[in-house]
Amino acid sequence: MSIEALYAELEQARITWQSLHDLLVQGQYDINAARPSLNGQSVARLYRRTVLVFEGLFGIRPSDEDSVSGVFVAGKSTEIRASIKIFNDYAQASLTTLRTNWREDMILRDQNGNFLLQLTLPDNSVVTNTDLSGNFQQMEVAVGQLLGQLAQLLPLCRADAVGDLSARAAALGELVRESDGLRNQARQLAEAASLS
Repeated sequence: MSIEALYAELEQARITWQSLHDLLVQGQYDINAARPSLNGQSVARLYRRTVLVFEGLFGIRPSDEDSVSGVFVAGKSTEIRASIKIFNDYAQASLTTLRTNWREDMILRDQNGNFLLQLTLPDNSVVTNTDLSGNFQQMEVAVGQLLGQLAQLLPLCRADAVGDLSARAAALGELVRESDGLRNQARQLAEAASLS
């Protein structure tokens, strides 16, 4: 998969997530309450964490696939893409469910404190009920996976980190050469000792 395709999928997930968040806010959903599906986090905290992870991934976007960072990102692209797909699929499913039933001035009421949503109109008439807890749980897991992948890539893809890695690799090479020289000296001394 090309870097361009990977980042196009990431951009699509970012747009979907922003649209879903905006709809929750528009529906007056309490985004600050802790939710069991999110391991006790609020939607607001998940939103911030997701945005930071997406920004971090965009921040390490390689300018060219043959660059050092391009090689590292390409090496993790299968895992990153799988996590992005899971996140986007569940975010899109939630967004589609809400948009399908959306009416002007819709209010989202949480019936169980965990995304069992009742979509109601201002006159308190109920349009539908929907349970999005599983969707949000899967999105939270996918963001955690993306965070882990970003944490692995960030030290390798930042310009100073790659330079530091190169310096460490050069120092390690020098150390290997020195140890080879010392091993040769030790072998010569051992041979001389056995002759004498």
